[in-house]
Amino acid sequence: MQIAAWNVRGLNQAPKQLEVRSFISSQKLMLVALLETRVQERHAGDISHNIMPGWNWEFNYDICEGGRIWVGYDSNALSVLTSFKSDQVIHINVSSVELPSPLVISCIYARNEEVDQARLWNSLTGLGGSMASDPWLLLGDFNVCRHYSEMRGGNTSFSLGMRRFNDFISSTSL
Repeated sequence: MQIAAWNVRGLNQAPKQLEVRSFISSQKLMLVALLETRVQERHAGDISHNIMPGWNWEFNYDICEGGRIWVGYDSNALSVLTSFKSDQVIHINVSSVELPSPLVISCIYARNEEVDQARLWNSLTGLGGSMASDPWLLLGDFNVCRHYSEMRGGNTSFSLGMRRFNDFISSTSL
């Protein structure tokens, strides 16, 4: 099963929509998380349909003005149940004939502020602790690095946000 997450940094223009559609098709994706679309809610249906007609889409406009996260999937190949949404994550359960067991996926677009990231890590820790033994995949844009060696430019010192991110990874055994 092919899946991807992409911070598209805007999806209002037709050339970008075509680029996303071409990528999904060429990679034979069954599920994609699109982040930072910058699309107004009233245009989301038309643009998502333009990208992949026939696919189902989940958005987080109902939780977050601006709908920071879109999750699209081929409903002919996947059964998807949304279990949780916030301004920083859409948490879904995915099953398919290709999968030996259901897969839990957290599609993440973390905010830049450390306090907001801490709220996300706490929320995900709670979700992880309440899950059964199904595999859990976290994908998206975490807006934080694990180690300062992963950074380019900017502040290269170890931050509180990095420590919290590493604590989250450790506490959830990821």
